[in-house]
Amino acid sequence: MAVTGCASSAGDEAVASPTGGSAPDLSPVYDGSSKFVTLGTGAGGLPQVDRSQPANLLVTKDRHILVDAGAGAVNQLGKMSIPPSTIDTVVISHLHFDHTGGLFALLGLRLQVPGPEALTIYGPPGTKAMVDGLLAAVAPATRLFNARSQDFASGGEPANGVSVVEISDGGTVDIGAAKLTAAQNTHYSFPEGSSELVENVSLSYRFDLPDRSIGFTGDTGPSEKMTKLVAGVDLLVTEVIDADASLAVVTGQRPDLTEAGKKSVYQHFVDEHLTPAEIGRIAQAGKPGMVMLSHNALSGGSEEDAIAAIAQSYSGPVTVAKDLEVF
Repeated sequence: MAVTGCASSAGDEAVASPTGGSAPDLSPVYDGSSKFVTLGTGAGGLPQVDRSQPANLLVTKDRHILVDAGAGAVNQLGKMSIPPSTIDTVVISHLHFDHTGGLFALLGLRLQVPGPEALTIYGPPGTKAMVDGLLAAVAPATRLFNARSQDFASGGEPANGVSVVEISDGGTVDIGAAKLTAAQNTHYSFPEGSSELVENVSLSYRFDLPDRSIGFTGDTGPSEKMTKLVAGVDLLVTEVIDADASLAVVTGQRPDLTEAGKKSVYQHFVDEHLTPAEIGRIAQAGKPGMVMLSHNALSGGSEEDAIAAIAQSYSGPVTVAKDLEVF
């Protein structure tokens, strides 16, 4: 696995996923140090040519932890020569579709390919209801498999070995050698006086590992709780947005959007996501060892501008992640 600086890239050969011959062995096997793999670094639900939807893999000495599971996560694992059957833990930051769309594929594959006896899914309130629905959707195919169980790896029920643990603000849990701490962030907001749905909770996470610490902002706007949670980490994985460029994308897809609608969408981008300037302030306060930009909602030519804006407040290394890199 070639390593350049702090990250190694799967490269064009792996992305091509040739149909003939053997795929290159790019699996980030645990070698005494943890690995954080960017399976998908795109933002939002629209398909992109060069970025898959948000998904990451944290490899520790005793776990393969999927951190968010956007559509295509299983395919991205395949490009890295990582069998999806090795995933024993999933951590979901929030229930937006671009962070959960790949979970159905992962659950379905458990019926066909032998894997860990147990799969634990962690996430905010509402995660259990979501997983219950996905397992119910797997049931019709399960009946077909069970009718010919001698020909398939699984003769059980979809829910067998699948458990869900819902996490709230301030919650902590040990996942093998990793300690996970959660903080509710500001990705969701509600009009004053309205009732907030309990499912509308977005979490930031901190992973404390034997060899290092990793902060994961998830989707969030400026947040004191998140900033405090990720302070002092070795690697800060943060979302990033160019609000103007993102609005242009939305209006291109939605020509019917009213001026009031455009204003609302733009305010969401500014208040409930992180601009480069805000990332710089978070990094200045917490002094991480490195900042890695993912969930990329920058325009094509604005990555250098984003790094420069962060550098106004933070003097440490900043990198814009691509899909299939190992940190």
